[in-house]
Amino acid sequence: MNNLAQKEFYTIVAGSAILAANAGFINVVTLAGAFSVTVSHVTGNVSRIAMAVAQGDLTSFSLVLSILFSFMFGAFVAGYLVGDARFQLGRAYGYALLLEAGMLFLSFATLKRELVLGEWCAAFACGLQNALATSYSGAVVRTTHMTGIATDI
Repeated sequence: MNNLAQKEFYTIVAGSAILAANAGFINVVTLAGAFSVTVSHVTGNVSRIAMAVAQGDLTSFSLVLSILFSFMFGAFVAGYLVGDARFQLGRAYGYALLLEAGMLFLSFATLKRELVLGEWCAAFACGLQNALATSYSGAVVRTTHMTGIATDI
């Protein structure tokens, strides 16, 4: 591996670790919050949706399904903004990261008031982040747990 490729590799590993830690932190905050729902752990949320259906719990079903759709919408927006599967530094990634930061700020502000909008904003940000990392790495790096199917949709 030449010097430039090695430097890029370590940058990707460090960036991926930071983004994964960020997603884990967001997940803990939302899980410990008023609604006790994770926003980046899609696999667990799909299981919760199935359990809510089996138990006839329309409230839990609606809440968790709305969080899943928010995550998927974030991934969709990332795909729209970045578009190309080839990584090219530029404004598209910058705009997407600014949008993620804005959604996390809005999430923080609304979760303090125990509004479900905070959960949706955090899920959107996690979906956006996961799709950005996935598009950059060619589907090798996932920063928000087992969320490949939701991101790829």
